[in-house]
Amino acid sequence: MRLSWKSPLEIKKRLCPVCGAELKPIASLGAATTPQYFYCKRCGYKGVVYIELHNGPNGTDKESS
Repeated sequence: MRLSWKSPLEIKKRLCPVCGAELKPIASLGAATTPQYFYCKRCGYKGVVYIELHNGPNGTDKESS
């Protein structure tokens, strides 16, 4: 098992699970108690499920070895 640390300052992209476009956040009622909702301009998806990409230390989506 390999553990890795993810910086909270790291750039993250949240992508639509239906079409793969970048999602826009929709304001949630309570940040600590309810999940954040997202909206896709391309296909109209609204929901809490998304695909998250993390940019690595050199600006790519790959982890350094």
